Amino acid sequence: MKNISLVLNGVLLVAVAVLYYLHFSSPKTSAAQSPDSPLPEGTLPIAYIDSDSLLTNYKMVDDLQTALDEKKTKMEKDLQAKGAKLEEEMGSFQRRAQANLLSNNELKSGQEALMQKRDALLTYEKQLSSGLMEEQKLISIRLYDSLQSFLKTYNKGNKYKYVFNYTKGGAFLSADNQLDITKDVIEGMNQRYKASKPESTEKK
Repeated sequence: MKNISLVLNGVLLVAVAVLYYLHFSSPKTSAAQSPDSPLPEGTLPIAYIDSDSLLTNYKMVDDLQTALDEKKTKMEKDLQAKGAKLEEEMGSFQRRAQANLLSNNELKSGQEALMQKRDALLTYEKQLSSGLMEEQKLISIRLYDSLQSFLKTYNKGNKYKYVFNYTKGGAFLSADNQLDITKDVIEGMNQRYKASKPESTEKK
């Protein structure tokens, strides 16, 4: 049971491997500039997205993280319940054995049965952890695809040749704010995400 918290706590959102390359052309010199407006002469056709800010402010990430956390909590409670039940069975068996209420055959078969249940619980724990990690991978792919799809529309005029990922501790140590399109991207992706959700969901 000790392993589950370590494994499950390692399942964190995020992973949007926000493209190092996107074969589009021409950047924006300020966040306020319209995506369709031309770049000032002499400006490099590149831009960047702050992935930390994107992960923090993109509503889809928040919704996916909430759903994942709820599933994780449910799994932990299920494991705790199963673990408590097994612990109770082991305690009961131990008390009966110490009181010499079990024959040698009952003692042996009881020990084997408890060991099998323990091994089954450990296997179940690993399956749950593996399932959560696999789901995290799928979420990461979904976020990446969502961003890439949005950028294709956002950059339909081929203004940017490259859109880079900027994150603290990443490959880029500093970045010019004039090349930052994060705000526009977040606003656009949130609008698109909101529009894609059923009205009933929005009202909740």
